[in-house]
This record gives sequence, structure tokens and C-alpha cells, in this order.
Amino acid sequence: MRPARTMDKVGGALVASTAVLEGEFTLADGVSVWWNSVLRGDDAPLFVGEQTNIQDLCMVHPDPGVPLRIGRDVTIGHKATIHCVRIGDRCLIGINSTLLTGVEIGEDSIVAAGAVVPEGMVVPPRVMVAGVPARIKRDVRQDEIDFAVKRAEKYWREARRRAGIL
Repeated sequence: MRPARTMDKVGGALVASTAVLEGEFTLADGVSVWWNSVLRGDDAPLFVGEQTNIQDLCMVHPDPGVPLRIGRDVTIGHKATIHCVRIGDRCLIGINSTLLTGVEIGEDSIVAAGAVVPEGMVVPPRVMVAGVPARIKRDVRQDEIDFAVKRAEKYWREARRRAGIL
């Protein structure tokens, strides 16, 4: 029989029992970090905004000496690698995407699943990027932004349920 998976309270955040958090990091209220994700603030500080979810198998690691700020209501999809400078509020970072050194993602933007956002790219607000290397494909619609916020709310509810809070 497999051991029960649990979510542990870290301040106002919930962190899966198999996640690894190291170094200098701040998790705002409502953040959820899921199984086998790694957040490394050992080379630079890491901030994760309210009601952001970092799904299973993600790697979040700032560059040495360069703080990383992730906004509020952000969904970081399974197995994403985050090695950037900033992700704005209400963004959706797709499954298995990679954000390389120096990348900045503007508010309300979407990074498609599997995209590789090249080093130093500044993604403006309200656009979708996709591809390898990622390129701007189109503007983001309001219903997609609303979906991103609802997705963040759903993951916070699920984290609280698994922690026995709901």
C-alpha cells in the first residue's frame, strides 16, 4: 500500500510532502506547491504571489544573484522549468514549458505547453507564446484570462481539500 500524500502548511501556503523548498523564498497566502516540485532560492530570493499554483514535477530556480518574482493567480503547469526573472499576474505557464535565463512574462499572458521561451525574451502583457523557440502567436482573450484565475482558484481549493482544511 502506498503512503498517503499530504499537503503541509507553510505559513499561508500549502506544500506537498514530496516537494523540496530550499534557500530564501517567500510563499504568499494561497500558494500551492505540488508533488515532486523543487523551488530553489539558494542562489537568489524567490517570491511566489497569492493563489499561485506550482504543479507536479516543476523546477523553479532563479539565476545566481537575480531574484525571481512570480505574480498572483499564476498556474505553472506540470513539469515546467522556470529559470526566469519575472512572471506577471494571472499567467498560465503550460505543461512541460521552459522559461530560460532573463525571461520576463507580462501580466495575463499564456505560455503554450512545450514552449521554450528563449533567453532574455520579454513577453508583453496579454499575448500567447508557443513553439521552440517560442514566438508571439496572438493576443489573449478575456475569457482565457478568466480561465487562468479560475484554474488558480481550483488548485487552491484542491490543495485545501487534500490538507483536510475543506
